[in-house]
Amino acid sequence: MISYGQIPVDQVATLVSAGLPEEQRQAALAELRRAWHDAQESERAVLGAAGRALSAERAEAPADGLPLDDVLQRIGVSALRPGQDRAITSALASLDTLVVMATGSGKSLCYQAPAAVLGGLSLVVSPLIALIEDQHQALTKAGLPTAMLSSQMDESAQRHVFDRINAGEPLLLYVAPERFNSSTFVEAIGRRGVELYVVDEAHCVSEWGHDFRPDYRRVGEFRDRVGARATIALTATATPKVQHDIAARLGLREPVVVTTGFDRPNITYDALNLAGRGTVARKEAALREALKEVGDGPAIVYCGTRRASDDLADDLRREGYRTAAYHAGRSDRSVTQAAFMSGEVQIMCATNAFGMGVDKPDIRLVVHWAAPDSLEQYYQEAGRAGRDGEQARALLLAASTDIGRIKNRIGTARLDAQDVDGLLRRLASQAGPDGDFDLPRGSLDDRQRFELAMAERVGVLTTAAAPGRGVRGRLRNDRLDASAAEELDRQVGVELRRRWNALDALVSYAEKDWCRRAAILNYFGDQREGAPEERCCDFCEAPSPEFAQPQAAPVPRRPTPASEEVSLELADRELLDELRKWRRAVAKELGWPAFRIASNRVLQEIARSRPDDGRALEAIRGAGPRLRESYGEAILAIVAGAAPQVGGPPAPRPNTRALPKGAADVDPDVFERLREWRRERAEDKPAYTVCADATLAEIARRRPSGAAALSQIKGVGPAFLGRHSESLFVVLEELAA
Repeated sequence: MISYGQIPVDQVATLVSAGLPEEQRQAALAELRRAWHDAQESERAVLGAAGRALSAERAEAPADGLPLDDVLQRIGVSALRPGQDRAITSALASLDTLVVMATGSGKSLCYQAPAAVLGGLSLVVSPLIALIEDQHQALTKAGLPTAMLSSQMDESAQRHVFDRINAGEPLLLYVAPERFNSSTFVEAIGRRGVELYVVDEAHCVSEWGHDFRPDYRRVGEFRDRVGARATIALTATATPKVQHDIAARLGLREPVVVTTGFDRPNITYDALNLAGRGTVARKEAALREALKEVGDGPAIVYCGTRRASDDLADDLRREGYRTAAYHAGRSDRSVTQAAFMSGEVQIMCATNAFGMGVDKPDIRLVVHWAAPDSLEQYYQEAGRAGRDGEQARALLLAASTDIGRIKNRIGTARLDAQDVDGLLRRLASQAGPDGDFDLPRGSLDDRQRFELAMAERVGVLTTAAAPGRGVRGRLRNDRLDASAAEELDRQVGVELRRRWNALDALVSYAEKDWCRRAAILNYFGDQREGAPEERCCDFCEAPSPEFAQPQAAPVPRRPTPASEEVSLELADRELLDELRKWRRAVAKELGWPAFRIASNRVLQEIARSRPDDGRALEAIRGAGPRLRESYGEAILAIVAGAAPQVGGPPAPRPNTRALPKGAADVDPDVFERLREWRRERAEDKPAYTVCADATLAEIARRRPSGAAALSQIKGVGPAFLGRHSESLFVVLEELAA
């Protein structure tokens, strides 16, 4: 049995099934409306939009979709993570959706599951061939109809994919953005029609994104051309401004925005700000200490240059580490990456060319030997650590010389109309009669790539990736006119301001005396408080003397989570260890990060207060009814079997959450017995899938004696009466005895 989370996504999946009888359809819509009344405020918008979309007149859905349970079981998912239920519900209802989830939160399932349920053709645009290949192989192995088109495939393989498209086979089709430059492809997709149009790594669409790509700017243009019913865009790194820009550039129609927060509770964030003499020695000492801490755990060390990657890899190899270098100038990249994935190589010293699309969940350490250009880039690269949910560390070694080099690079990026005119003349001299040109790989330096990107932004040429990772394009004009020159000046100003602002955020993160986790959350506009699993960061608790920060009245922008840690006695710490072991086992079984089960702070409070019943467990801050209903019995059993506290248990806290709001007149013993009944009826699903607390409280208040009286209670519908009324009346009779 699959656990779907708060939103009844299985009900929505039923509604989109082809050929559903009208009576069942209306009953399912009624269930969805009842779920809206019982939902949390943050979830009502999704359910409301889904209900309106599914109630309206809709084009006939394809008849070749798979049941949701079947899809999730094939992929190996036993429970949806927070946010996945909202995204899948929105996509199933053919609503445009923007998904912003931290790395490792399961973004891919947000489009893979609805695509397989909807049937037909779903088109996934992704920026990296390696990422496309990994996803394609995994879904094919799971038995889901999947295909890919890439420039690395030979002609016969590509023709076979087109045959499958033309034959109407249900497909999840992966392509790179340059594929849209093929008229054959666009025509084939247009004839077939697209159920779901997926834009992965959607921050690449935005000129404000840290990884802007000209190819991606045109992705939004093709949605209407291929007849997409709905669009879902996904990213892990998008500030509010970038989110707005993504929606605008893709033309999303009143999108449902699903954000699950930017906190990675299992990652400890450390930053060492270095300047002056001894900088390199301090870097080396901090790196060695970090490597010693993770033992044989996999690690990535990001270097600022190719030479630094090679030199550092050589140094570490001489010290006995299993190390390799990775950058665009090496011909052994695929072999090196395979060795890292298999564990033959423990430490990868790399430029930022490495990592995106590399799905290695057990990376324990990510070190930035040199500062990156932006906080977005740092967050994404640091987030490659700990994707398995276990404890990991991100270490930034920010030297003033590195920051100076970035500033110089930005400062020299200024260009004017004469620079671009010079580029256009060079391209015109080698272009064909139609203005087509080809630039082989390695023929452009950073400055020339910037000129090319700016020329494309003002509309005087178009570019696309070419086989062999070169650039193919077409000239529209061989010089800038007055309006294009004016637009160039504006675009260059926008780009340079973006780069300066991005660098300022990174420098602020590294240099200011504040919580590193809070700085990240603040930058991305995440108002939720961080909840670190272990040590938060070097500001909250220095890992070693060289990380000690000055104590001159630092002012974090939000409360430091470490300040609320609970002091535990020895017996309590032993109980906490047992609770953590249990949490790890549950997380492994579900495929969730551990913090999604219960935060470290909640487990600490459980160990300190030792609740002896469900109501006491629910009263603990951060626990609530969901933890109690899903895992209460297991937690209470662990607490009951623990070693006794020295001095006896703490005084009980008043239970302020035992009854729902407005139910003060309800007998708490009756309500508790009904909760036990509800938990039994839910079986493997969350208890609230039977009915909400408010409905249960009203049953406890009225104690109905028959189906007619029970059906008058809000939240009780035909499905509830059919499934649960008989067993409920047995419990009510027991309570009346």
